[in-house]
Amino acid sequence: MSIILPDWVAHPSDDKKGKLSTIFSVAVHPDSSRLATAGLDTKIRIWSTATILNPEAERNTNTHRLLSTLSRHTGSVLVVRWANSGRFLASGSDDTVALVWDLDPSGMGGGSFGSSEVNIESWRPHRRLAGHESDVVDLAWADNDEFIATVGLDSKVIIWSGTTFDRLRTIDGHQGFVKGVVFDPLGQYLATASDDKTVKVWRTSDWGLERSVTDPFLASPSTAFFRRPSWSPDGSLLLCANAMSGPVFVASVVKRANWSSDIYFVGHENAVVVTAFSPKIFVGFDGGTHSCVVALGSLDQSVSIWVTGLEQPVLVARDVFERQVMDLSWSADGYTLYACSSDGTVAVFHLSPELISDALSADRLEQSRAKHGVKRIRNAASTFNPASSVGTSDRPNVLQPRKAGQQPSARASVAPVPIAGSVVPVRLAASTKERLQQTITITRDGKRRIRPTLIGDDMTPPQAPAAQYAPQPVAASSHTSMPMIQNHQLPAMREAIGGTTTDGFGAGSGVNGVHSGSTNGVLSEAAAAAVAAALAAQRLHPPAAATPSAAASSMMPYVPVGLPFGIMPEGARPEDMMQFWTEFQQRFMRGTKRKAEEVEPGSDTEDIEPIGKLQKGKTKADIGRTLGAEHPRDPAGPKKVLREALTGVSGIVEDGVRKGVHLSVPETPSIYRRDEDGISIEIRNFDESRPTEIARLDPSDKDRVLWLDFSPTAATLATTTSFFSAIALEDSTVLIYSSRGRRVGNLLLDSACYRLESNGTVLMAVTVSGLMYRWNIRADREMHRPVSMLNLLGDPENLSSMAVHANGAPIVILHSEKAYTFDDKKLGWVCISDGWWAEHSEAWDGRTRSRGSEASIRDPVRAIEAEINTMYVRRVHGDNQVGAQEESDDDESPPVEMSVPEDKKSDFVIAVTLRHLEARMLAATILDSANEYKNHLFTYAKRIAEEGIKNQAEDLIKSLIGPIYYKPEKDQDAAWQPTILGYDKRQLCSQVLQIMARPRNLTSLVQPYQEILSNMRT
Repeated sequence: MSIILPDWVAHPSDDKKGKLSTIFSVAVHPDSSRLATAGLDTKIRIWSTATILNPEAERNTNTHRLLSTLSRHTGSVLVVRWANSGRFLASGSDDTVALVWDLDPSGMGGGSFGSSEVNIESWRPHRRLAGHESDVVDLAWADNDEFIATVGLDSKVIIWSGTTFDRLRTIDGHQGFVKGVVFDPLGQYLATASDDKTVKVWRTSDWGLERSVTDPFLASPSTAFFRRPSWSPDGSLLLCANAMSGPVFVASVVKRANWSSDIYFVGHENAVVVTAFSPKIFVGFDGGTHSCVVALGSLDQSVSIWVTGLEQPVLVARDVFERQVMDLSWSADGYTLYACSSDGTVAVFHLSPELISDALSADRLEQSRAKHGVKRIRNAASTFNPASSVGTSDRPNVLQPRKAGQQPSARASVAPVPIAGSVVPVRLAASTKERLQQTITITRDGKRRIRPTLIGDDMTPPQAPAAQYAPQPVAASSHTSMPMIQNHQLPAMREAIGGTTTDGFGAGSGVNGVHSGSTNGVLSEAAAAAVAAALAAQRLHPPAAATPSAAASSMMPYVPVGLPFGIMPEGARPEDMMQFWTEFQQRFMRGTKRKAEEVEPGSDTEDIEPIGKLQKGKTKADIGRTLGAEHPRDPAGPKKVLREALTGVSGIVEDGVRKGVHLSVPETPSIYRRDEDGISIEIRNFDESRPTEIARLDPSDKDRVLWLDFSPTAATLATTTSFFSAIALEDSTVLIYSSRGRRVGNLLLDSACYRLESNGTVLMAVTVSGLMYRWNIRADREMHRPVSMLNLLGDPENLSSMAVHANGAPIVILHSEKAYTFDDKKLGWVCISDGWWAEHSEAWDGRTRSRGSEASIRDPVRAIEAEINTMYVRRVHGDNQVGAQEESDDDESPPVEMSVPEDKKSDFVIAVTLRHLEARMLAATILDSANEYKNHLFTYAKRIAEEGIKNQAEDLIKSLIGPIYYKPEKDQDAAWQPTILGYDKRQLCSQVLQIMARPRNLTSLVQPYQEILSNMRT
């Protein structure tokens, strides 16, 4: 294998001082002849891959490195993707537009406007796809180019026709930024990944929701700008980025058969932002099944490459990039991986069959796809048309080199329109006399399940690998001329690894988790000598850019740094993984040097068995039982109140002494049930002769009991999420259970619970003494010390609703037309909405009404204002039942209406409107609503500029532009952070200055700051 670092594949900054712009995306043409890169500089560049892969072509003055620069976007280009036919290139930008590019055969080269670069090829915008309201972050073509899907920060998924490019459907099913999209290679599904902590799978037949996968993403961070998923070439596995397993960053494998997500790729030290399956399938390590190759890119600046037949990566490149990985793209041969980083560089990893096995033929791939029973429709647009091809007869789709400055004399001299070959038709699996063996498993509830074969058992012998390995776009000499870093041989690897399972994941690891090609995570002497020789050869004859020695050493396979890389098997819990890591590191540090064949069974250095691995042939007695699930559940019977609610001085009695309470103690019913997140928690209280029953039920399966527990004390409140359940008892105790029923918490609070709420991994309890507690159950810690709510509520009857937002922030809405949340940084309550603004602010939208829980997740500030507006409208129109009741029970005179002098009314309205907009921005910041923050910021800037309020405008600009000489590495001003909610403050400042410049009331203020900001960028 080899690594190539072409330093000339870059997007230089406009300042011409050697700085490189971030490269957000990279894509290889289907015929592997071109490489497209997208950058922060608003440009797309198309490069010849021959000059990257072949040192001779790179040194040849008659060949061109850069073929074309495309500069029609007005914002940073975040994604580029080639159509599978090869004809079109699609790009998405933060200018909210996606463009489809086509090669202009009549173009005469030339350069882009304002640039000295000469275009060898002429690419023109073929169609402009306008429909998003915010940044277009990712896009994908369907396998037959029938559809193209774009996703963005407006939380929308838009489906376009791949032929007419008309908008076909807008899917508005996410409640957060959508940052990744991929089509199923079988054409049946579309998968999208979002900041709402879900990956949703949509049917392409009617664009309805097939499944929403949430478990791996409950604790995933929102700091990652991309969540790019990938589908295996046979359609069996969907690999999702930015997943978490406990405190560990992982990539989650979702199986097509049942959409389960029990397998993870473990080892990266920060979030995985991009995943990419190789387009080929490869010979399995046991010779009977095939395997897939996948690459992961992470915020930890590393790239890892895995083979599904192995439990550890075959390659971990740690020191290639200086900043986070942004995108990955495989060439058509399946052996060459291109990666780009925010440091503005591109790296090429050229693998060998000795490292990842031999690629199988396209027929074998179609046979594996056909096993899913999906009828694939062949699109005429993707069929190769020989009449439209220009070039040589043997290689019609490959760039033809010509001398620099030479004018093309005919159509044949221009690079041809790249159209890939026709799609291989689906072939049925070869018939065999042997009957395939079905894998039958017994679930925990005793039901029989036939486990589908995810990566098929191909019975036909594999094709000769030599032709499959030869890369298509460059000459064969290019491979022999590149220095090769040889790895350990495949037979030795097979001995250490063992066979592959039917789903393509390895059955066991090597000795101490390290394979025979290395000893204790270090390459053997022969392999180390080969690496040293290859590095020396690269220093003498660098192919594009010499590989740093640190980078090369970091590419040695199976070297665990920090946490060991490995696949987390089905059923493994985070605590099991922590035990596995401890065991792994202990064995890794022992320094044993015995070979695999020298290890005796049962010895201390025996292979570590995978955790939670499914075992065949187990009976119900072998796999255990579920408490409460063996016997039919008794009917609940009529609901009765066992103990009335307690209020005031007639409340809690301790040792014969009455102690008054501030808030009411909830009643104790005989039956209490709460349904949340598709799960139900049920409490059955009895008299003193029988303990209280606590059960978690599955309402989608006839209230099947998931777990059962008992308590000697009656319970009053309960709440549940997909991650945990919590129960409040009469004796002021809160019980916390894991999703499987293991009790993980037993907390005695200062008094009984008044309210118990939860969301995701956060639990909130409010006691009758008025104290609010919040815990992060996954992190097993208190979020802050108890905080009083008495001054907030005033009267207990004033509470309208109380909930926990998706990020864990509490939201309290009062009948007095006020809404509050808690600022964790300042440790205080913040008013985020008020009926006062509904009455006097010009920014208030009086048409909003309550829209349900989905709206509160997606646009929380707007949803809260809708609740307040509903109360305000009822009060104004005399329909506020609570207010009417209070008025009838209160003998006091009605409140006096406020009046503002005529000469101050204008300033009064402006001041109230600005304070309203500032409260919106603060609320959006606390509730992590980035899109709302950006919209309210721009509205605020526009209003300040229209009114010409110079002092507040300058204060806003300074808060965004920060210290003029700010450098992150020196941390000159720790109080100022360069980003807010994922947005770069100085980019926001640039947009704010543009908004303020339009009314021309603040020209003398705006222009100097625009010049300062421009100088800071250079």
